[in-house]
Amino acid sequence: MDPASTLVPRKPAAASVGRVFLVGYPRSGTTLLQSMLCSHPEVVSFPETFFFGLVTPAGKLSRNLGFASGRTAEAYAKLADIGVLEQAPARPPRRLRRCGADLAAALDAAAAREGGRLWIEKTPLHLRFTRQIRRSVPGAGFVHIVREGEGAIPSLYDVRRRFPDEWDGERSIEHCAARWEREVRLSAACAGSPGHSFVSYERLAERPAEVLEALCAALGVATGRGVAECMLASRAEALPRVAREEPWKSGVGESLHRRGGEKLARLPAADRDKVLAAAERCRPLLDRIPFL
Repeated sequence: MDPASTLVPRKPAAASVGRVFLVGYPRSGTTLLQSMLCSHPEVVSFPETFFFGLVTPAGKLSRNLGFASGRTAEAYAKLADIGVLEQAPARPPRRLRRCGADLAAALDAAAAREGGRLWIEKTPLHLRFTRQIRRSVPGAGFVHIVREGEGAIPSLYDVRRRFPDEWDGERSIEHCAARWEREVRLSAACAGSPGHSFVSYERLAERPAEVLEALCAALGVATGRGVAECMLASRAEALPRVAREEPWKSGVGESLHRRGGEKLARLPAADRDKVLAAAERCRPLLDRIPFL
């Protein structure tokens, strides 16, 4: 029997839909975990929205006053492009809270159409906006996926070199390392806060069924070894629903293993030392994160 066929069929959505944002440093396994989660019969997910990165103004004063940025129309057009909204509004709102409420309502409706009990919005950059999201999306929860620096930093450095147009240009190894350190600190600062769950990329690669069981329990959806194994078996089929034509994600559907060591090994010795130094500086923070 096909393992996926043992999954319970989707049921009509409940009155309230769970709202979860999947966040993390780019190239840390966010798409991998998303493809697993959206294989669950109660979970619905979507391509990246980039929503809060677009609607949030760069200026601190505008943010503090609650104004949306000048790119709000672009954010709503993106929702229409990925099929979450039927049509972008002619005059998008000017307040950040209203934008967040609109996003939640659109994703609630999209999940309900598919019979989901919970939706997953995966945009790694939303790690920087967790406080704002909590203010404007009632009941929002977060899943952080964190990858050790030895794998994450060289992977981002490599993809920005190979796809500079799609990734807004190349960046130095120092830039990639500094961003990883900053975003590990952001995740670590959320440790112990209600509504935040943490997944280690390395543990997910080594013990995927165990980690998925724990995560499903934390998210309040059906769990168990059989469910987790079906999610793993179905993740390659789920991937096209959440990833556009993005060649750097071509390996997500392959067999799980701890990737990235070969990219670290290919770096010049000086760059390799910078990666290892960043990883060592953040070791105490990683040790304090309560990974599932």
